[in-house]
Amino acid sequence: MAVCPPFLEAFTLGPVVDAVRQATPDVARLGLSALAGVLRPLFPEWAGRLPTAPQSLADASVVRHQIFRAQAELLDRLGVEVLVVEDVHWADATTLDFLMYVASRRPRPLSLMLTYRPEEVPPNSRLLRLTSCPPAGVCQERVALGELPTVRGARPGVLNARRPARLGRLRHLPARPDRRPAARAGGVCTAAA
Repeated sequence: MAVCPPFLEAFTLGPVVDAVRQATPDVARLGLSALAGVLRPLFPEWAGRLPTAPQSLADASVVRHQIFRAQAELLDRLGVEVLVVEDVHWADATTLDFLMYVASRRPRPLSLMLTYRPEEVPPNSRLLRLTSCPPAGVCQERVALGELPTVRGARPGVLNARRPARLGRLRHLPARPDRRPAARAGGVCTAAA
């Protein structure tokens, strides 16, 4: 699970990098392609286990595309089928672009479950594109959460995604034989391909 902290200046791809880093202590066993070498600056602790970085390119958009492809490959090799990103309204623009990239990828789309507060989404945020213009073949559905029950002993503002009361409504998403289910909401958003 990736979490977007409320930093004034978010870290580029920070939520995804942190989630991957927590998911595995080592990448050596994953059999990553040579493309994964572009991830060395994002994962310096794995530099010795990642492939050699490809030749440096002057075109920043090509480098960015390589990083997106390598991150997607890493998620694939880890067997991630659903990427949960909490508080995505605080994500940096590059993370939001990466989420759009993985949501529209073929042949193996990655399902996304995103939580956000609609009232905190800036008017020019890429999150609006991600949640309002799904790629072809992507199913989205809004799930608006009402007041969550108070849990005795819980700290205010701390959500526990394992609690049935929190995720219970997501179990009732309509089944679609041609596509994986998805939900999108003020409060909770999932976009799946």
